[in-house]
Amino acid sequence: MRSTDSVALWTDEVAHRLVKFCDVVCYSRIWKGQPVSGEHGGIQYRRKSVAADKWIRGGFALLDEKGLRNPRKPFYASPWCYRRFAAEVIADLRRNPVDVVHVQNFSQFVPMLRRALPHVKIVLHMHAEWLAKLDRDMIRPRMKAADAIIFCSDYFAQQTRDAWPEYAGRCHVVYNGVTLEEFEGVPRLPRADPESRRVLFVSRLSPDKGVHILVDAFAEVARQCPKAELKIVGPWSTLPKSFCIDHSSEDIIRNLAVFYNGRPFIEQLRERIVPEAAARVEITGQLTRDDLIRMYRSADVLILPSIYPEGFGIPILEAAACQVPAIVSRRGGMPEVVEGGKTGLIVEAGDAAALSSAIVTLLRDEPLRQSMGKTAWERVSRHFTWERIAESLMEEYEGVLQQEQAAVAVSGKK
Repeated sequence: MRSTDSVALWTDEVAHRLVKFCDVVCYSRIWKGQPVSGEHGGIQYRRKSVAADKWIRGGFALLDEKGLRNPRKPFYASPWCYRRFAAEVIADLRRNPVDVVHVQNFSQFVPMLRRALPHVKIVLHMHAEWLAKLDRDMIRPRMKAADAIIFCSDYFAQQTRDAWPEYAGRCHVVYNGVTLEEFEGVPRLPRADPESRRVLFVSRLSPDKGVHILVDAFAEVARQCPKAELKIVGPWSTLPKSFCIDHSSEDIIRNLAVFYNGRPFIEQLRERIVPEAAARVEITGQLTRDDLIRMYRSADVLILPSIYPEGFGIPILEAAACQVPAIVSRRGGMPEVVEGGKTGLIVEAGDAAALSSAIVTLLRDEPLRQSMGKTAWERVSRHFTWERIAESLMEEYEGVLQQEQAAVAVSGKK
């Protein structure tokens, strides 16, 4: 089964396409039964243990969740988070030099790399808004040490440019992608009623994803569309409060704290399903990759009603690969992926009435739904294939390497 971690997915998909342009070495944690190193598909894999780091992180993460630490200095962004892993990677890089080090999300590694490897180019890749939201004194040396900072959406990039105008020139955007061929020729899942209409949610079942808003909205959808059914797909994995709520100043996000009451979110979600709609709502949990693709293929509309600003929203692309339009909330980078009125609809976050109205509109208007799905596929094929993403990333690498050449050239003129 493919990892549901979007960062791991991005790394795997892009790395396998970067080998056309350069040598690729991937450092990661080691799982039980894996060799410490190896090569596959042209990529060199070097794996390090994180056992000690996980033990340390677990204790401090508990303090974060209990509100006993500064919410703008959470342990996951601390220089001590996965410090041993970082030290082992740095030691390996000293023995095996590279031109560019690409760091995913863990900005605390950047100053460590800069001190140990002063001549290497460092690209920091953020899939979250932490650079703009966390403690400035903590983040400043990381901004300074990075040669380039790439983001999965212009929303996150602009947040950081606004927060750090002196480093705005280092902030760039490289989107997420999809493999269109993966979805071709896959059969649809059967339906008991051929005339039914399937509403699909794919993501973590967590308050920040707004799935509870979708459940509330579906009560009205079920009343107006007797043939509608809702499939809720994804792991039962609630995002820690310290990741999304504690450092936020937005009421719409801070109000999600009501769900962190010691009870599993899945139980609270089931309680919101009205009896009249219960028979038409299925919470599947996580599916195998093959079953997930078949679920996309059998959907009529995808819903991502996130409350917390999404960096991007890969399920939007995966649905579009099946010519399924999306309805998303106006949060984060999702309006960069969905063209409102062309490839889907955009509603305000937390507005169950607006969401139900949008769903009913698309379920009742088949020509509009099909037109949006076709346009979504065309847009993805032009802008969001993994091949295009790898090319964009290579352009960023070449940009930081040319900075060094330009500096040498200028120095040579003096």
